[in-house]
Amino acid sequence: AKSYYNERLNYYSGILSHMPMPWNYNGSGFSATIKDSRFGDFLEDFSQKDTTVEYQLADGNTGTPLHLVQQLVSLHKNPAFQWGTIEQIKLDQVKNGPGTIIVFTRKAEGYPTFIVILTMNFEEMTLNLTTICPSVIPRLIYPPSKNLPVDIPLPNSEIPLENTDGNFRSYVVSCAA
Repeated sequence: AKSYYNERLNYYSGILSHMPMPWNYNGSGFSATIKDSRFGDFLEDFSQKDTTVEYQLADGNTGTPLHLVQQLVSLHKNPAFQWGTIEQIKLDQVKNGPGTIIVFTRKAEGYPTFIVILTMNFEEMTLNLTTICPSVIPRLIYPPSKNLPVDIPLPNSEIPLENTDGNFRSYVVSCAA
């Protein structure tokens, strides 16, 4: 099969998208009845070693999709995300910048305001959020960044946005009290 741009479609992508997420590299963990030693070979053939639950839960693997989902579920427990208002923010500094930057706030009266930044940025830049709050605390950065450790307050409200080379990056920060 060919795509709209006459490129060959990846035959195996459909197969992989319909498979359950394996618990470990040995192929065990789905149920007590499934013990197939060929499962490791399958993962090896399709370069899927990092898609096992075991790998994604391992210490130090904070940049995995499973870890992201766990962080999002945890954030969603905050009242601002459960029943707060949402407002898209138009910042002059990102109007004509390269790439896409979407900024919105989630607010619930009596609770910290959260700022969500979704970006597909093609150059590094600093996003100044002073008009929203004087200082911020990074709560979720995906993929993780050494420049923005989570849960450590920043001295101001300037967020360094990294070059994502066309990939999406998510930042969730809360206003410091």
